[in-house]
Amino acid sequence: MNHDTPFSNDPSGTQEKIMRATHRALKKYGYAGLSLQKIADEADLSKSSVYHFFDDKEDLLVAFLDYMLDHFRVQIEIGRSEDPDAAILEFLEVAITGSPPEGTNDFDTPEDVPLFGPIVELRAQAVSNEEYRERFSRFDDLVVEELSRTIQRGVRQGVFRDVDPERMANTILSIVMGSMFRHPTVDGYDGTPVFEEVENMLSEYLLQAP
Repeated sequence: MNHDTPFSNDPSGTQEKIMRATHRALKKYGYAGLSLQKIADEADLSKSSVYHFFDDKEDLLVAFLDYMLDHFRVQIEIGRSEDPDAAILEFLEVAITGSPPEGTNDFDTPEDVPLFGPIVELRAQAVSNEEYRERFSRFDDLVVEELSRTIQRGVRQGVFRDVDPERMANTILSIVMGSMFRHPTVDGYDGTPVFEEVENMLSEYLLQAP
């Protein structure tokens, strides 16, 4: 799996700077209040510098979505552990609690700012934006594929019950998405006890009885 950023071949780093500025501007102003000028201000660049790389706000946001999803994929990457149970739980903990593994949160996101806020806001636009929907569909397919592969490995090793890997993967992702949407849209939401309950549920349903 390629973990390079979409703009790793940008020698000046300007596009990377614009992406990070877009992330900050989305947190500050939201989708409706976002403009190229506000992004340029956040990046400490002229508006013309932003136009050098992107035709308009939508062009920039599609590139930003590719950029964010690439980073998000790395932050919730499963399969880090050879133990399929540990791999699934690591994925769930990151995705449900919103706390990336140590050393992977390179968006300088403060602890009190939900990690998934900009992604959730753009995902809501996918209802009517085909380019956004295509990217989120592709990303969901990737997560389901990796989860299914990990579950299959667990079934083969006798760690997991003989479940349908794809159905289980889709169920896990649906639970995760609910928590991801609640983080930036509900005051005081705490994903830690949710993760603990999901862990208990999976222990009862997925793990083989000793």
